[in-house]
Amino acid sequence: MKIKNKKTKKPSRNRFPNIFWHGAKINIEGFNQLRLINEIKSSGVEIFELDKKSSSKMSIVIRHKEIKKTLAILEKLGYNYTIDRDFSPKTLSKLFMQKLALCVAVVVFISLAIYGYGFVWRLEISGYEKIESAYIRNVLTENGFGVGARRNNLDLLAVRTLINSLDEVLETTVEVRGTTLSVTVIETLDYEPFPIENRTGIFSNFDAEVTRVIANSGTPLVDIGSRVFRGETLIAPHRLDSQGLPVLVPSIGRIYGVATFSNSVRFNLTGQSLEPTGQVVKSTQMSIFGLSFGGRRRLNRTMNWEHIERISTENYTFNNWFIPFRTIQTRSYELAWQEKTETLEEKIQYHIDNHIAENAIFVGNSPFTVNHMLEQTAENEYLIHIFLQAELLIGSSG
Repeated sequence: MKIKNKKTKKPSRNRFPNIFWHGAKINIEGFNQLRLINEIKSSGVEIFELDKKSSSKMSIVIRHKEIKKTLAILEKLGYNYTIDRDFSPKTLSKLFMQKLALCVAVVVFISLAIYGYGFVWRLEISGYEKIESAYIRNVLTENGFGVGARRNNLDLLAVRTLINSLDEVLETTVEVRGTTLSVTVIETLDYEPFPIENRTGIFSNFDAEVTRVIANSGTPLVDIGSRVFRGETLIAPHRLDSQGLPVLVPSIGRIYGVATFSNSVRFNLTGQSLEPTGQVVKSTQMSIFGLSFGGRRRLNRTMNWEHIERISTENYTFNNWFIPFRTIQTRSYELAWQEKTETLEEKIQYHIDNHIAENAIFVGNSPFTVNHMLEQTAENEYLIHIFLQAELLIGSSG
């Protein structure tokens, strides 16, 4: 007769009763763990949640009133320990209050966001060229359509009629995107009047050497190769009849010539210039629903800098959403005067480029040539004469 072996039931480790139980978890480091467990139990301390992580590390959970006794045993036997968590109604109530505060903050924020979605927090104006955008914003604000206006009270037809009543405005389109009131302006067209006949003559706008003469009406007073001064008459408003008598006619035509723009500059190879010192202060200012915060304290650190260059970038993180959140990132660079020595070639090119830029409004897209003469007036000091030549329309009837 076979006798079946009964399986012995493995005793389960103790667990702490519930979340409202008053106790603590202790992490213990040291060898001979069995001796320590027997020592703790023999002292009358009940162990919960025994967790052996390795031959030298384990953790136990004990009642709060038995912590001092257990720590005394650990110190007596020379074990290292840390108290990981404290299970008590006090800690649980603190955690509950933290979670409750977070929930309340989320509810308040969502409520403010929903409430704020009912207002206009940004004006976006485009299409303007003759009218200043600030003027349009002021007109909208004075009539109750600016930032802070309620969306349900916003009459888009009234906004359109108001902007259309302004001078230089032909038509306007208005729409609301999220919390942004978008206004696109179409301005009136400019009509050029029919040109009035020139009865006074055509005069030169530059000192130049004439290269081309096109005269459709009137009498040219210059030839190709003639040198003329600014203000000199190029085409007179008359013609000669068969008897050689002048007859008044309009001056119509175009005269071209090579104009020369010259300049002289005295310079030194060593000079002072504002250069970055490497000190940079970054700050971010945020605003939502018209309230601004952050950034100012860091910018105040630059108050003792003598020279500052600031670069700011503006960004709407939730553009056209119901949250009008804006960030302004500012970088402040400290500048200081530093002595800088340049080569002669760099200085010459610098003054030539400046001369070209100064006369670009006259030269336009016309081909040009640049020449220069250099004189050394003293040690490390020079005088440069720059000549820019270009063929230009020096006079016309319009």
